[in-house]
Amino acid sequence: MSDLVERIYAAAVDASQWQPVLDKIVGAVHARYGLLILILAGKEDFNVLRMSGWTPDEIELYSSRYASTDLWRVGAARWPEGKVGTDRDLCAREEVEASDVYREFYAPKGAAYGCGTSILAGPHGHSMVTLMRSLEDGPFGESELAVLRGLTAHLKRAALLHSELGSLRTQLGIFTSHLERSPHPFLLTDSELRILYENARARELAALGQAVIIESSCLRLASARLDRQLRQITAKMNGSCDHDLEWLEVPRGADQIPLRMLIMKAQDSGAIALGVSRPSFAIQIIDGDSGAALNPEVLERLFAFTPSEARVAAKLAVGRSLEEIAAETRTSVETVRTHLKRALLKTGTRRQGELISLILRSFPFRI
Repeated sequence: MSDLVERIYAAAVDASQWQPVLDKIVGAVHARYGLLILILAGKEDFNVLRMSGWTPDEIELYSSRYASTDLWRVGAARWPEGKVGTDRDLCAREEVEASDVYREFYAPKGAAYGCGTSILAGPHGHSMVTLMRSLEDGPFGESELAVLRGLTAHLKRAALLHSELGSLRTQLGIFTSHLERSPHPFLLTDSELRILYENARARELAALGQAVIIESSCLRLASARLDRQLRQITAKMNGSCDHDLEWLEVPRGADQIPLRMLIMKAQDSGAIALGVSRPSFAIQIIDGDSGAALNPEVLERLFAFTPSEARVAAKLAVGRSLEEIAAETRTSVETVRTHLKRALLKTGTRRQGELISLILRSFPFRI
């Protein structure tokens, strides 16, 4: 049981561990078959999340032909969260044995008796573990139900953790994808300015080795004076509840616009530090010299531009003249003007400046 409980919590973090968990439960109650399923709320359908003993073809046959009339499935769908029971709690044995699903599906496959536990109920349905064994093995009894009762609370906690972690990972993936395409460098650091995340533009800026440097996974500034100032700022923000946003100007070469570093204090999640770094600062760097072009494909989808119109609009938004665009795209200035007029018409703007303003407000993704 201790090994099984350990595996259950491993499955909360790693979805591949749900299969060993189900297999172990099947073995612990001496069952022949097992399913981890999600019964969809208000529907006859269900999702098989993991299976043990059954084959995909058998599950497909059951789903298409028998699921809607299976008295066991219908009864299980009404079980409250946390309930542990056997097929005897679902309906009379005589009714089941007289049904097509039992005579044509369950009995020929040696699935005569069942038991299960309802793990977690929610607005979209509830998850369950169902277990079955043959006539020769006999019905499930109190010893098997005691095993399930001992596991149900752990299964519920693991299911909640798994769902929350899955949601957070999905959100993180979306945010990361967005930040990777941002034209501005962005970093997430801990309280000692150790890097927890940097987007593609931040990596490119640090690779230049000029104003901003990432060394041994730590953020520092090339100027020793400014680096000390940065650390004074972050130390002050760490020790105060009133300072959650600060600016720092970072000069570069004589012909370059200084970088503007916006340092934002990360909101405290309330989590206890257990040896894992926590985000303390989000740092956005505004690079006034960045000539990164916007992604024309995004503009196509946003404004129904043709590829040519999107390329012209993207280049206009980063300061190219009509003549420069014509030279870069190897077309005439008149052709570029035609694409511009069509872009103005599609966006309801009247002047080139209005179009550029609209684009920059809408989606500043770079190529």
